[in-house]
Amino acid sequence: MSTIANRSKLLGVLGQCALAGLASYMLIACSGKVSVVGGSGGSVTSHAGSAGNGSSYGGSAYGSGGTGYGGIGYGAGGFISGTGGTGIASGGASVGISDEVLMPIDVAGFMSDPSFGIQGPWYAYGDGQGPDGLVSSGDCERIGHPPNACAHINTPSFGPFMNAGGAMFTSGTVETVTDVPGSMGCPMVQLSCDYSSQWGAGIGVDLNNANMLKASYNANAHGFMVLGFAFDIDQVPPSKLRVEVPMPTTTDDPHMYLPTGGDFHSPLLVGHNRVLWTDLVQSYGDQVVPFDPTQILSVQFHVPTSTNPGTIPYSFTISNFALIVSLAI
Repeated sequence: MSTIANRSKLLGVLGQCALAGLASYMLIACSGKVSVVGGSGGSVTSHAGSAGNGSSYGGSAYGSGGTGYGGIGYGAGGFISGTGGTGIASGGASVGISDEVLMPIDVAGFMSDPSFGIQGPWYAYGDGQGPDGLVSSGDCERIGHPPNACAHINTPSFGPFMNAGGAMFTSGTVETVTDVPGSMGCPMVQLSCDYSSQWGAGIGVDLNNANMLKASYNANAHGFMVLGFAFDIDQVPPSKLRVEVPMPTTTDDPHMYLPTGGDFHSPLLVGHNRVLWTDLVQSYGDQVVPFDPTQILSVQFHVPTSTNPGTIPYSFTISNFALIVSLAI
């Protein structure tokens, strides 16, 4: 992830470049070389990108394009562009140079950046815990399953998501999916399996939630086009993860990071991961709703259940959560 020496100046970079000569700026940013214009720019480190390949899912092609991006820092006398990549492509069409902007998270887990309209808490969630933090109001228990047949969150405790330096650690267990109360046959008869009540656990962050009023976040409404998000993860749980981005119309069937189809699990790597809106698809459910980047509720890291016997422990940390922001005019 690129490091911007003076992050607060990012929003003014393109305007300054227009005054200094936009053509020169774009040449420097796309050249893949470090160049200083008009003084001592901020220090930048960036990744050079490599071309990606499009793949089809459900008849629609999703090209991952180049993963590189040119970083930009703004210094006292000018600006400096970092090592440029090939930009990011969606379906084979370039959407320009991008950079990652780290989101500030306070010690209680509230993420806020007014420049991008971001405001919302990090939280833990699970089928064994209701929105009030009580076991009795969890989806799993309310339908009739005993607590030991439901997900359990060890860390964090209910309430503010305490953390150090924006590293969001969680641990717990998810259960084996069993029969819907009153039915028999799971797992041989999939319709008997209670995936709707025994769905697992995870952590997430709301992007537009002030004073406990969750609302939609518009990724295109704050001057720069937000193309997606990035994060680091220290380990992937044995049952894997689904990185999900629900909208008001898809809370029961959210879009997930699934760029090449697969087994309903996001292809995460230990270390740094980048997710573009164009990488999101709905992988299950009866109605396919197009993803709308103006209607985002949250980003969630979901540990799903399975029909494999025994409880499955999970433990992971999400850190360096950032927005991927287009730097193209």
